Amino acid sequence: MDSAMNELYKMFSEAINNNNIKSGSVHEIYKLYSETESEKTFPPVTAEKIENWERLHNAVLPEEYKEFLLLSDGLESDIFGGELFSLADIEQCPYEEIEEFFEEADELSNEKKNYFIIGNYIGDGSMLLCDSNGNFYELDHCVGIEESDLLYFLEYWYKNK
Repeated sequence: MDSAMNELYKMFSEAINNNNIKSGSVHEIYKLYSETESEKTFPPVTAEKIENWERLHNAVLPEEYKEFLLLSDGLESDIFGGELFSLADIEQCPYEEIEEFFEEADELSNEKKNYFIIGNYIGDGSMLLCDSNGNFYELDHCVGIEESDLLYFLEYWYKNK
C-alpha cells in the first residue's frame, strides 16, 4: 500500500473517531457504502480475474479501481448518482461517445481505442473512463474529458452529497 493510501486510511479513521466522516480510501468508502441502504455493493472479484481482463484487453486498469474490484465487483450509488461497473461490464468507449471532446479527428482515431467505460455518474450521460495505461478520467458532457483520480472522485461526491 502506498503512502497516499495509508494517509487516506489514517484520515478516515480520525474522521470516524471525531464523528466527522469527510474523507476515506476506496476500502473505507466501500465499507461505508456497503452499510447504507442507498448504496449497493457486490461480491469481490479475484486478482486473477483482473489480470486476465487486462491481458485480454491489452490494458491496465487504474490501481484504485482494481483495489475496489477486489472489495466489490461494482457499486451502485445514490451518492454520486451512478455506478462503478463490475469487471464484466467494462466496455470500450464507442467513437460516438467521445468524438465531440477531441479537437481533431486524427487525435481521436489514436485515442478512441484506448478508452474504456468503467462507470457513470449524475445520470446525465457523464462517464467514468480509463485508458489502456491505467489513467482515470471523468467525462462530463458540459466540460469534456479531464484526467482525474478515482479516490478524489469518490471523496468529492461523498463530501458534497
